[in-house]
Amino acid sequence: MLERIEKVLELNDISYESGKTRMYIKLGGLSSQVKISYDYATNTYKVNCGELRHYLISLVFFCQAVSMFYQPNLEIWAGYAAGLMLGLAVGNLLSVISANIQLLDLRAQLREEGVFLKLSS
Repeated sequence: MLERIEKVLELNDISYESGKTRMYIKLGGLSSQVKISYDYATNTYKVNCGELRHYLISLVFFCQAVSMFYQPNLEIWAGYAAGLMLGLAVGNLLSVISANIQLLDLRAQLREEGVFLKLSS
């Protein structure tokens, strides 16, 4: 059932790993992996971007970076570490945004093939 999706992905030169009912697509950067699954019982395609995980990781990095700025007894290395954590948090959020933009385009192309993706958790 994933053959129609594979055809669109090959047309766009998007790398993917395919199984019987699941497919993993690499979109948006280093850590953005989108899962598309087919449910035989309801005859639907579901997509999961893993956004919650990325948002939580970004929140943790941001909180740690802000807490490091308010420790006056630490040396200059704390500032470098806090800057690195802020950079990672922003990069992670930009990766999520990029994956969602690419997913919007992919969903439009899949609709033309008759595949309608529903968001899943």
